[in-house]
Amino acid sequence: MFPGFNKKAKTWVGLMPLAGGNGCVVKRSNAILNYGKRVIYSESTANPNFMASYNHFFGLVVLGTCLAAKPLRWLLLKTVLPNPG
Repeated sequence: MFPGFNKKAKTWVGLMPLAGGNGCVVKRSNAILNYGKRVIYSESTANPNFMASYNHFFGLVVLGTCLAAKPLRWLLLKTVLPNPG
């Protein structure tokens, strides 16, 4: 989801990286608790303005690229990301 303005919330919204996983949880909860047949699930981040929304999106693209490319992932693990444990 690219950054965009949500008229209902009156704010700029952007991609929520964990929305896909959370959607599976909501779907399973609906199957167990029977919320209804017309449940619609949507999740996004709220940002105060366009630039904040764009910067959030661009940062996620850069992070995803760095984690996908082995040399950049190695560099992140050695310099930026904390050690496990």
